[in-house]
Amino acid sequence: MQLLVPKTTITRWLSYYSAKGEPTSRNKYRSNSDFDITAHFGSEWRGLVNYYAMAMNVAILSEVYWMMSRSYQKTLASKHKCATRHIRRKYQTRENGVRCWIVRVEKRNKPGEYLTAKFGGIPLRVQKHGNGNDRVYVPYLANTELVQRLQADKCELCGATGAMEVHHVHALKDVKARKNGNCV
Repeated sequence: MQLLVPKTTITRWLSYYSAKGEPTSRNKYRSNSDFDITAHFGSEWRGLVNYYAMAMNVAILSEVYWMMSRSYQKTLASKHKCATRHIRRKYQTRENGVRCWIVRVEKRNKPGEYLTAKFGGIPLRVQKHGNGNDRVYVPYLANTELVQRLQADKCELCGATGAMEVHHVHALKDVKARKNGNCV
C-alpha cells in the first residue's frame, strides 16, 4: 500500500489557478498589498504540501507549484501594470534549492526588523515523519491590511500592548462585538 496524491487533486488545484489551461491573474487580490498576496499564496501552498508531505508521489505537486507561481506573478504584474519578469526580479530568490518569492516589510516601530511573507521554498521530497515547514503561519484576512494589523502591536480584543497572550475567537465580528474590553 502507498499513500499517493490523487490525480483529481492535481486537476482541481490546476483549474483553480488557470483558465483554459493557462495561468491567470487572481484579480480579486489586486487591491491587497504585495505582502498580503504573497502571504495568501504561501499559506495555500504550505497547506497543500504539508497535507501531502508523506505521499510517495509528492513531487507531482510541482505541476501545481508552476501554475500557482505563474498565477502569483500575473496577479502582482496586473496589480503593478508591469511584466512578470519585473516581479521575478523584485521578489524571486532560492531557498533550500527551490525557487521562492519573499516580500519583506520593515516594521514601523522597530527599524531594522522586518515582517516576511514567503511563497514557495519547500522541497517536494517524501517526508516519512511529516514536514517541518508547518511552523510558519501567516493568516490571510481578505478585508483588512495584514501588515497594518501586525505592526499595530496591540491586541484587538483587549487593547493590551507589549508582551501579550493570544486570544482565540471564532470570527473577527466577535472582537468588534465585545464592548467591555475585558479579556477572557
